[in-house]
Amino acid sequence: MDPFTQEELNAYSLASQVAEECIKALAVRVVSGARIVDLCSYGDAHIESLTQALPLPDTSVERGVATPTTVSVNEAVEYVSPLSSAEKCLIPGDLVKIALAVHVDGYIASLAQTLLVPGPSPATAPRRGKVANVVCATHFAAEAALRALQPGVTAKEVTRVIQLAAAHYDCHPVQGTASTQMQRYVRHAKKAILSIVDKDSAGLLEDETVVTVGDVWSLNILCSTGPGTAPRVVGDGSSMIYQRDVNASHALRLKASRALYSHIDRAFPVFPFALRSVQDPRFRLGLSECVNHGLLTPFVAREERAGDLVAQFSLTVLITPAGPIRLTLSPIPLPWIHSDMEIPEESDLAALLALPVQDLPRS
Repeated sequence: MDPFTQEELNAYSLASQVAEECIKALAVRVVSGARIVDLCSYGDAHIESLTQALPLPDTSVERGVATPTTVSVNEAVEYVSPLSSAEKCLIPGDLVKIALAVHVDGYIASLAQTLLVPGPSPATAPRRGKVANVVCATHFAAEAALRALQPGVTAKEVTRVIQLAAAHYDCHPVQGTASTQMQRYVRHAKKAILSIVDKDSAGLLEDETVVTVGDVWSLNILCSTGPGTAPRVVGDGSSMIYQRDVNASHALRLKASRALYSHIDRAFPVFPFALRSVQDPRFRLGLSECVNHGLLTPFVAREERAGDLVAQFSLTVLITPAGPIRLTLSPIPLPWIHSDMEIPEESDLAALLALPVQDLPRS
């Protein structure tokens, strides 16, 4: 499948199947009383278990977590993967976003789904109102953006499609969120497609990003029933996920900082990691110095106002001369919802959504 080699496609296929299986396994654990940190820990452990069990001809091939499992609830946007001491649990009716990414030999498959925590009794009618609106807005924005990812299309054109789909359901894409290009062993490469263009991000589009053949995209769509500004930071403001900057260097002063950085260099050399995975608490004493000198990049977990709801759908897309190829498939159904809003049947957006999409054949 030009321009990807068969070896690359096999690796992408295996990574996507692991991602789908992990989302499916996590979905059945999204129940009232489940601790968020336990779900995140289970997701990461399940990725490691499944990837290590893959029947690869070369057992030395690297594989595992490309982005830690995150479980962001209700108004929380993304990047929530708390420390082991966190006690927050799910309750019936919570809107839960599960996101993760898997790699096989550095080839990455990302996936995110939104689901509802069930109540003590089976539902007798679909959920309506803003829950239904935000799930529909995000789902159809992702489906439309997928079909818009054609070779030669600009990022601005895809952003316009996302904003248009969200508006039909009286929702807003979340500012500061984006779909990003991925490369081998690179979770976030140079290209990005913003979910919404505002006054703070308009300058980022001076050099227009163009979708090209050979791109691999993590299509990541988040919409909110609120204004989409996500002005607050989750919890005490501490980031839960970090990534080593492979291009940065600095002579660290503190012994704890040097010990932490040495550990990260061995255990998480290129991919993001959850701070929870750094088990020795003494290492964490050096975190501030590593961040302040640019050796580690924090992923900030933001949230909308209390009472707002955020949904997320993410998938991986390969760009070929014939158009986009969907790599990761949804392993679970959408929540049982019904929105009183809809996309007009005669609109350009409806015509775009009606276009067929090719899925990657599984190895």
